[in-house]
Amino acid sequence: KQRYQRCVRAMRPFCRQTCKLCELDAIKGKCTGLPSNISRLITEEKFPVPQGAEVKVSCEEGYKIDGDDIITCQDGTVFSWEEEEPECEVINEIKECAAVRVNNC
Repeated sequence: KQRYQRCVRAMRPFCRQTCKLCELDAIKGKCTGLPSNISRLITEEKFPVPQGAEVKVSCEEGYKIDGDDIITCQDGTVFSWEEEEPECEVINEIKECAAVRVNNC
């Protein structure tokens, strides 16, 4: 971020074209968002996060997480996980109710 701000101050007349490169350089080695290949994945984390940061993830309402709920930033939108790639599966309410035998379900 410091590098980007320095670039903006030094190159005001050329900011539109040149400083976009500085902006990209400022986020290098950080994750800018969740992996786009895992649908319905959400987090409360604010992006960008530094490389190596662990991000707790969950799923949109009506879905449950299957796999790891902690992923680690590698770069851009590339993350790694310990054991299983997280996936968001539809919650089958009938199946869930039968499994826990809730009276009001």
